[in-house]
Amino acid sequence: MGQITRLPQEVYEKIAAGEVIDGPYSVVRELLDNALDAGADEIIVTVNDGGKSLISVRDNGSGMAGEDALLAVGRHTTSKIRTMEDLDTLASMGFRGEALSSICAVSDFTLTTRKVGEGHGTKIVSNPGSPPRSAPAASNPGTTVSVKNLFTTLPARKKFLKSNRAELMKIKAEVVKKAIGFHERGFRYTADERPVLNLKPAQNRAERIDGLFPGTGDDLVLINREEEGFKLDLFLSRRTMPNRSGQYLFVNNRPVVDRSILYTINSPCRGIAPAGRFFFVFMFITIDSALIDVNVHPSKNEIKLQPSSRVNAALHSAVREALSGVKLARVPYKSPDAGSVPGPDLLVPRAVEERSAVYYGESPEFGERAAALETGSGTTAGGIPSVDRLYYRGCFYHTYLLFEEENSILIVDQHAAHERILFENMQASSGDGVLVKRLLVPLNFTPPADRYGEMAENIDAFREAGIEIEPFGDESFNVVTVPAYVPEKREEEIVSLFFDRFYREGVPARAGDLRAFFLETAACRSAVKEGDVLGEEEALSLVDDLFDCNVPHLCPHGRPTFVRYTKAYIEKVFKRR
Repeated sequence: MGQITRLPQEVYEKIAAGEVIDGPYSVVRELLDNALDAGADEIIVTVNDGGKSLISVRDNGSGMAGEDALLAVGRHTTSKIRTMEDLDTLASMGFRGEALSSICAVSDFTLTTRKVGEGHGTKIVSNPGSPPRSAPAASNPGTTVSVKNLFTTLPARKKFLKSNRAELMKIKAEVVKKAIGFHERGFRYTADERPVLNLKPAQNRAERIDGLFPGTGDDLVLINREEEGFKLDLFLSRRTMPNRSGQYLFVNNRPVVDRSILYTINSPCRGIAPAGRFFFVFMFITIDSALIDVNVHPSKNEIKLQPSSRVNAALHSAVREALSGVKLARVPYKSPDAGSVPGPDLLVPRAVEERSAVYYGESPEFGERAAALETGSGTTAGGIPSVDRLYYRGCFYHTYLLFEEENSILIVDQHAAHERILFENMQASSGDGVLVKRLLVPLNFTPPADRYGEMAENIDAFREAGIEIEPFGDESFNVVTVPAYVPEKREEEIVSLFFDRFYREGVPARAGDLRAFFLETAACRSAVKEGDVLGEEEALSLVDDLFDCNVPHLCPHGRPTFVRYTKAYIEKVFKRR
């Protein structure tokens, strides 16, 4: 007897189901896709116990006839495509014909549906290991799917589910993504009989975004780009988050994940958003279906874009334009010990939570210098000091410069401040293009073995960024030119750091990203360091140059360059008031 055997149907169905359904949230994702494809304008999601005991999705869409309902729960059955060519022009959310059969294989499944215009509905009941059963049933137009006892027959999968709270958060995230992509539809989500979301159809995307993230609608910046084959609609809010959970990408209304595009979104934000913070971004790409491939992953959240370089270039430009309108704002400082009193000033984007232990000041739009610096009035409404009113009082920890003004003290991080100055000076000197200098002795470097092919394929992108590399043997490259702003005798040090960070941080090999990343690296390596001793004249000159920068409050990495503590705050700490 041979060693190869055909798997029983029950086994391969559960294996296939595991590729599509890996948790309650993926059940909700697939059922929402079906409801949206059915044209529903009201979708109700109900779950209990994190979706482990019950998931119900009800819609008022077109519904199905009895014979179609029975076919729908079988494997490889779909109404979305007919031929291979249909995959090239796919416009529906679902298409594989695997979701319902996969859910049936791992749960107690009930589907009740009635096609619009028919007098009665159909009820389909399915349990793992048994064929589906069909019977007439009373039903409103539309479809209701009930999924109970998820993964009861797969205890190994069930034990890896998270806590109810964690699973509910993942389910909510799926509902939110669909609600953003389809603002004209209504969505209700209830968990353990507790209303979580109740979204009426919105008139536009901004209204839906504000409904899901209250407060963002007041300061959303909308930028549109339209080029041959695709259109971009970018919404950016000056609110920030400590992670990327407030950044959403949609392609033809389908929520997707694309690391390259996320990098393109966040690259222009470096040095504007505080370190570790990310702006709320909602990116909508409308593109010819023939130019994308959505059949990449069973979860359908990954795609391939044919004009990816043009899309990324347009997106980068849109984000930069949106950032030019971001303003800074004042949020009350709250000290756990001293109460709510004027505290340290720091310029950051407007929407940082009030609980942050710093005092945020207002500022003019990015790119504009405060008018008070021209008048010498001491401080502006934005909290930017004038060097004419500062008295240098020394340096502590060989890193922080201390200045006194009339009603406050200013602490400056000398490295971060100098880094910002050099970054903007180098940026200005390079202009739209990149002036380069040829190295007398090429610098040799050996990339990781798995990155050699990528480096070889992107030689032109490096050259456009001012870094000309040439293959040297089968394992290494020579750097023969670098941007002209790199200081003399620092070329090897800066190039080594650049490639070390390039490999470690996964920077896309695109000319614009490489240019910005090298600029940031060069500024960092060239700036004064911790331990470098500055005299009074040098310290005052440094601060004067800093206040003359377009973005004086943050270094290119997003760390603060200075903070201010008011006299009132210090007196409060010492119980003098």
